[in-house]
Amino acid sequence: MILPQNARHTRTRCGCLAGVHRRLLGAALSLVFLLVADCANARIWMVGPYPESLSIDEVSQRAQDGDTVEILAGEYRGSVAVWAQKQLTIRGIGGRPVIRADGRSAERKGIWVIRQGDFTIENIEFRDARGADAVGSGIRLERGTLTVRGCVFLNNEIGLMTANTPATRLTIEDSEFGNAPTDRGGLHHLLYVGQIENFEVRGSYFHTGHVGHLLKSRARKSTVKYNLLADGPLGEASYEMDFPNGGDVLLVGNTVVQSRASRNPVVIAFGAEGNTWKDSRLRLGHNTLKNEGLVPAWFLRVWRNRFTSPPQVVAINNLTIGLGIFELGTDGVFSGNANSVLESGNTVEEPYLPGDPARQTLDPVAAAPDPDLRPDSEFSSPTGTVRLDFPETWLPGAFQAVAQPHP
Repeated sequence: MILPQNARHTRTRCGCLAGVHRRLLGAALSLVFLLVADCANARIWMVGPYPESLSIDEVSQRAQDGDTVEILAGEYRGSVAVWAQKQLTIRGIGGRPVIRADGRSAERKGIWVIRQGDFTIENIEFRDARGADAVGSGIRLERGTLTVRGCVFLNNEIGLMTANTPATRLTIEDSEFGNAPTDRGGLHHLLYVGQIENFEVRGSYFHTGHVGHLLKSRARKSTVKYNLLADGPLGEASYEMDFPNGGDVLLVGNTVVQSRASRNPVVIAFGAEGNTWKDSRLRLGHNTLKNEGLVPAWFLRVWRNRFTSPPQVVAINNLTIGLGIFELGTDGVFSGNANSVLESGNTVEEPYLPGDPARQTLDPVAAAPDPDLRPDSEFSSPTGTVRLDFPETWLPGAFQAVAQPHP
């Protein structure tokens, strides 16, 4: 059993379901047990997808601050819950458990509502969330600090959504957001970050949007590194990335692909709804932006006239592929950016990863003078990152390790 990192004493396990025989986690995971381990003011609650086990909702009411909830692999239908603890870790074990809304929602907001506190959620899949005003979320974060790691959000009206609470912080790692519902009504963003203090996402995969955006953030500070945002052949998203209120935005090492069926030619939007944060700036380094359509894309659009003071824009060593404009109409510092009209040679299973023939034609570029714009990792399919050893020669775009400059 994985124990919380803050446990300082040996834990003793006590079975909490009389008459239920235990078995080790095997491939079938066929026997149910609930395990509570007490120690040093912390407990581990283990639940399974069986009638004899406590439900996720019951555990959400019993768990105390500092506890850990471990959920066995399986399918959990209608297991919606409100989590009101000040500190909690929730993780899937023995595989990834799937939480299906199954027509239910917590407080008409979604599958799980995080009230406040410091939460870590790992290895859980959230599906089919529906809620009031067509914004049912896999996770609704109202306040506090949330780290999401290795999770999956599919067919939710909003994959993950936060409230507009300035002190809130959200970190997402190695997760998947996809399959926005095609139901009428609402803008089904895969990820919607409100006006919070800090937001960071890395090593994650966004795909198959519908009408809404793949990623939308109103945060004061947004850091987006080493992700794949590729709408795919069935995707009909609007913007791939939207930062409607500006803020301090850093984009490094992302691959962003607009589908032929996109609802809007803009790939990255900055300030479309007016400036909320003072001293806004947008920095882009070593991103690959691709347009799969025949209509020219607007790879980067900045609504400068909607800011109280002009935002700083810096774009270094980015690669655009396909028809479209990048620097035109945007004031700022642009250096080392390149364009190619060559088609991608990658497969549907591993789209837009290293080896794209467009990269083989590129001239080397100087390293970005701002170290924040130099990638130290790269996206790794299906989700995650791999460490990047700084190359002797840099190329524009998101990947360095495989592609080499032409002679």
